[in-house]
Amino acid sequence: MNNKINSVYVISGNDAYLRQFSLNELQRKLVPSFSELNLVNLSAQKLNENELFEALCAYPFGDSYKMIVLNDLKVAKQNKSITELLKVIANHAKLEEFSTVLVIVNPENLSASDVNGACFVDCSHLSEEKLTKIIEEKVKESGLTIDKRAIQTLINFTLCDLTRINLEVSKLIAFKNSGVISEDDVKRLVSKDVEFQVFEIQEKIAQGKYDECVLAVSSLYEKEKNAFSIISPLYNNYRRALFIAINKNESDETLANLLQIKPFAVKMLRKQIAVFSVKKLKNLVDSLYALDSKIKQGKIKEDIGLITEVFNIIQMRKNS
Repeated sequence: MNNKINSVYVISGNDAYLRQFSLNELQRKLVPSFSELNLVNLSAQKLNENELFEALCAYPFGDSYKMIVLNDLKVAKQNKSITELLKVIANHAKLEEFSTVLVIVNPENLSASDVNGACFVDCSHLSEEKLTKIIEEKVKESGLTIDKRAIQTLINFTLCDLTRINLEVSKLIAFKNSGVISEDDVKRLVSKDVEFQVFEIQEKIAQGKYDECVLAVSSLYEKEKNAFSIISPLYNNYRRALFIAINKNESDETLANLLQIKPFAVKMLRKQIAVFSVKKLKNLVDSLYALDSKIKQGKIKEDIGLITEVFNIIQMRKNS
């Protein structure tokens, strides 16, 4: 963000740490003295265009600006209420003189066509190169060093989430106290993200380690107590694998950009392509989608549906 103050900002992206950091920076610049009077949080789901217009017309007290933070803005062309809100936002973005700044915070990536005239702050997950520098600097400040493979494993386990990375690095520093943080330290101390564990489950299926796969699924379900926390990543990963299989000649970087995932995730998903044909990947995606619907309709219990589907995937793998 530059020093120029804009009338409308959009803070969007999948990294919660960066979204909060950007919001805090704007708050520091816009309402440094009386944030309790000049900072207002609103929800787009509980707001009409007239209420938003009135909020934007309010004057600040003691600070140069009033700051309106708008959450839960889910752009949908068929939603008349949201369309009207966007018109008010677009008009506010055109103002050259203003005393109220609107800040839209959204974990989903919004485009310039969604919010006309806004200043966009990209809070997508950082590249592995940038994350590596952040990790190295934080470890160096503590008087320790960290092995390159340890950094890569940490990034993989946390799926590039900066909030998780900061917490886990602090934990590793406190544990190690001196010397070099190794890959073994990371494997022993860092909790794997659920989505990464699902990646590992799929990798076990691809490798033909079926017993290990079933044990991993059972263990993860016992921990999460929610089948959808496993079914959803399974569906997303096989859907992405299908896309990669159809476009297998594209580079990892190109596919990562198209799918909005990291290149290492593309490499892991390519292992699925090696053992499943495009037709079987399509069948897997359809089967997981159908399972999701059956559970939500109460036609099957989620734990039974999950383990049945895992055995179905294993059977497909055996027949490959």
